[in-house]
Amino acid sequence: MRPDALGHPARPSLSPAIPTVPVPKAPRPAPVNHADAGMCSAPPLMSALMPYLEETHLDAAWFASVLAFALSTTATPGPNNAMVMASGATWGLRLTVPHILGISLGFAAMMLALALGVGGVFRAAPWLYGVLRWLGAAYLLWLAWRIATARPGVARGRSASRPFGFFQAAAFQWVNPKAWAIGVGAVVTFLGDAGPLVQAFTLTGLFLAVTLPITIIWALMGVGAGRMLQSEGALVWFNRVLAVLLVASLVPMLL
Repeated sequence: MRPDALGHPARPSLSPAIPTVPVPKAPRPAPVNHADAGMCSAPPLMSALMPYLEETHLDAAWFASVLAFALSTTATPGPNNAMVMASGATWGLRLTVPHILGISLGFAAMMLALALGVGGVFRAAPWLYGVLRWLGAAYLLWLAWRIATARPGVARGRSASRPFGFFQAAAFQWVNPKAWAIGVGAVVTFLGDAGPLVQAFTLTGLFLAVTLPITIIWALMGVGAGRMLQSEGALVWFNRVLAVLLVASLVPMLL
């Protein structure tokens, strides 16, 4: 035995020698697929809807295109906006709320019906679309006359003149030429001939989300105009201008 650093003989070790056991290396973890991880951690409802969303290609570009189309078509002047603006100026916002809801929900119901296949009826019988277009034009001319001859002071009192109700405004969408042009254009552009069910309901919901606030804004502009035009005569002329614009909106739809 060798001595230690101080020259003393080294003491023998009493503990037995421990054999060295090789430690196996831990295997490398497999790379995590974030898409699979997201599917596992998604709520049950989202996990059930994911196959439908992948099949219908509801990506961000599709949503952006639909919202841009809905905003550009519903915010521009047309029969619905002119009528709801005249109603707000003549009867105020509270009495115009049924008209607003009738436009928004009625147009959404029409859009959903077209997306679910009602448009196929008009493809099979194209003359039906022409009949509805001319019936809608005749009805709009009558509405323009009603707006032009409405008396604001009398309309707020007890008289036979009343603003549009919910069902009246909802039914009007089926004879509104602009509503037909928007609905058919949206279905053909974003759904094709036979869009999936999820995509049809999503398209309808997006149009409803855009149409409702836009219609409220037009009604509020009418309310503001009614408050600015203090005299009854000025408000009558304002309604006559809106009636002329309503008739003018028919020209591009009938050509």
